[in-house]
Amino acid sequence: MADPGNRLMNAVVRIQNVILDPISEWTTISQESISTKELYSWHVIPLAAIGPAASFMASSFDVMSKVPVAVGVYTAIVSYVFMLLSVYILALIVTGLTVILGDEKNEMQALQITAYAYTPAWLASILYAVPFLELVSIFGSFYAVYLFHVGISVLMKVPAWKAFCYALVVTIGALALAYVPVVISKSTLNLYRSLQAGRQQERPAAPLKPQVPKPPATVRRDVPRAAPYQVPSPTTPEESSRPPVEVQPPLIRR
Repeated sequence: MADPGNRLMNAVVRIQNVILDPISEWTTISQESISTKELYSWHVIPLAAIGPAASFMASSFDVMSKVPVAVGVYTAIVSYVFMLLSVYILALIVTGLTVILGDEKNEMQALQITAYAYTPAWLASILYAVPFLELVSIFGSFYAVYLFHVGISVLMKVPAWKAFCYALVVTIGALALAYVPVVISKSTLNLYRSLQAGRQQERPAAPLKPQVPKPPATVRRDVPRAAPYQVPSPTTPEESSRPPVEVQPPLIRR
């Protein structure tokens, strides 16, 4: 049983050589024997998780997207599962094309070509974590198509025009498979939002507080001042002949 540390280093070296020196590395791969379990364990499973994890981080920290955490986790899991299935489905497509085009049928080599050709696309998907760099990751997909074209030529030993046909069909299939989790995630998000809106409508309205009538405003009225005291006028001739009596104000003692 190989040492896990050595297997990990070999996997890192394989990724580096596939990216930087694809022709020589495809030749090395054609001379190796590897099982499906080993290929998935040391290459497909760890690298395919980069894109879903980066997308989940972008949706979680993006305030404008308003994607709930539960929906983000569900979308990441669906994308990851579909990516693992896509590698195997595309390998089956390559195997079917070998029968149609009359080439040598080798299911394990078809799986190797598909898995290793996906490498630059998986590495570039880390840019999904940065929203404004997401479009840059498309260059990794372009390079993946080139790696597939070279790999099918080396491992399947097919001419250039057949390699182009393989690459064209597999590219269309990869785009179709990549679109499926996008549709599922959008449908899930729309369903979640519709359920949330329905729950808000079903909630009973808060009871209105009784309005206490305000007391009537008091009208201020000016109280008329008392008229100054006047000495009554004499009513008899004797009283009228008397001089008027002056009323002295009371003395206030201090």
